[in-house]
Amino acid sequence: MRLATVKFWKSIWIWCKVNWKFLIGFGIPIILGIIFRKNKQVNILKKGLEFRKNQLEVEQIAAGIKDVEQKKAFKDFVDQNEKIENSLEDALNEIESKKIESLANLTSAEKVTEEINKRIKD
Repeated sequence: MRLATVKFWKSIWIWCKVNWKFLIGFGIPIILGIIFRKNKQVNILKKGLEFRKNQLEVEQIAAGIKDVEQKKAFKDFVDQNEKIENSLEDALNEIESKKIESLANLTSAEKVTEEINKRIKD
């Protein structure tokens, strides 16, 4: 077993002696890539953190705008409902006053009969 291991490492050493240019040509770019990549990773990390910070700021601003707009919409809704309710009350009061006026005019049986006949014809 030990003899096979020694033979294996000797054959690798012989291959490295013959193909040293290939190893150097392959190894140098890898080493340089590792060295220069570290700076890029730091820059990418910084840009990522800055982007995240900007996203959080935008989300906070959007949440603030959303709250303001929701409050405004609720206020508008309440105002419109009050306006509709007031106009409804005015209309009901007007109807009630017309009803009272009509009942006041109908004092005798003849007037009531005339009013019934008039409504039947219409």
